[in-house]
Amino acid sequence: MNESTDSIESIQNLLQIYRRNLQQLEKQIALHGGEMSTPLHLLNQRDEVRTEIGRLEARLRELEMRVPPVGSSIVSPAQAQSAKPIDLPRLRNLIATHFNDSELRDLCFDLHVEFENLGGAGKGDKARELTAYMDRHERIAELVTTCSRLRPYVAW
Repeated sequence: MNESTDSIESIQNLLQIYRRNLQQLEKQIALHGGEMSTPLHLLNQRDEVRTEIGRLEARLRELEMRVPPVGSSIVSPAQAQSAKPIDLPRLRNLIATHFNDSELRDLCFDLHVEFENLGGAGKGDKARELTAYMDRHERIAELVTTCSRLRPYVAW
């Protein structure tokens, strides 16, 4: 077993633990009669657990993209990029077409990108700036993976 496989397994184990914790927190919130009557510290704890689950899921997807399927040859990130280059203008257009303003904000939140810090005013501008930001930070694969998860019917 290699380091990536070990990391994947440890993240999967952590995700199980966090998901169980989230279930317990949701039960506690329900016992209090819903969010309006639940102590703030429980709501904050639930939100922190949700955030951590999202972060771990993103990390897991990133690692899974790096681990080749059994029987395949190992490809470096540079080779993978040259094998199928991402068409950034097409990606920007797909994001602008398939996400409304609110959903684009949610996408940024899921990716831990500050929506307000992206340049531009309209949805198309924000989609362009998000795509450029993710490209500059070498996170295009994460963007495509997240978009694919949210819009599985689109050919990303």
